[in-house]
Amino acid sequence: MISRFQSLGNQGKPCISYSLLSYSHEDSLQSVLTLYFRLQVQRLISVKYNISSHVFEVLRERIEGIIREYTLDDDTLRLKIGASADPSRLFITVRLLGQHENSIAAAKSKIEKLMLGTVIVAGNKPVWDQWFCTDNGSQFLSQLGSFNKVHISVQRRTAQLLLYGASKGKRLRIKKRLAQKLEQIHNSRHVIALAPDLPLHGTR
Repeated sequence: MISRFQSLGNQGKPCISYSLLSYSHEDSLQSVLTLYFRLQVQRLISVKYNISSHVFEVLRERIEGIIREYTLDDDTLRLKIGASADPSRLFITVRLLGQHENSIAAAKSKIEKLMLGTVIVAGNKPVWDQWFCTDNGSQFLSQLGSFNKVHISVQRRTAQLLLYGASKGKRLRIKKRLAQKLEQIHNSRHVIALAPDLPLHGTR
């Protein structure tokens, strides 16, 4: 039973209100507390990522597919997508939420593997040329990525191209197109070697 009381001030107005919780032999303390407090505490595990908006755009469908895969056994698992605090909007904040460690760990592992990307290689060597760092090279990669609905990231420090969101078939097509473009670029370069020991015409 819950009894409510009020104490009166000097002018007869209530200044303090409080409740007294009591229970009889017919009621258990637990049932009365449940009635009064209706409070449930749950542990929530959260993993936060700030992902490039270009990368997330091509990975979103796969990431959401991973979440659907694990929610078959864990309905507490969910994905929360929001804008990053970055004013340039170059990144998107993604949170992985759930109550069970096993589901979180498994989904986290698969998502992070996607976020690593795939190094584009040919003949066991990364496909690379400094031309990719130029405006023309950047524009070419952007158009190639848009056409295939993937993202190609230029890694200057490691001299690599990272590919995101591509199936095996798309990887082969993109690698072939890059090889064709690089062959075209290399053939267009003319290197003239000067021999310093040869006399100049007109000298005596």
